Amino acid sequence: MKKQDPHKLTFDEALSLIEIHMEGKKKRTHSFEGGLGLMGCDMDLTTVKKQMKDSDDIRLSGPNMHRMGHGFGYYREGRGYLFIKTDMNKVKELNEKRKLKDII
Repeated sequence: MKKQDPHKLTFDEALSLIEIHMEGKKKRTHSFEGGLGLMGCDMDLTTVKKQMKDSDDIRLSGPNMHRMGHGFGYYREGRGYLFIKTDMNKVKELNEKRKLKDII
């Protein structure tokens, strides 16, 4: 039996962690795009949800992104990971539940 990766998240788990702010009537969140450098971007929540549904890899991020308040990322084909601003109290609870003390 293959052991499940404790860093992987389902769509619903990831969605429950997102820190949302309002811009007018639109729900938005902050993101960082990885690569050679980090580029921050404010994104519409609808776009984030669609991209997450299309991703086959949503996972808890590592210590550096955690320190910046972005507790998970999802892979976008040809573009790499996009890290999403999260409620870090919820992320910490999830890490403790999964016994991932190495992350925070």
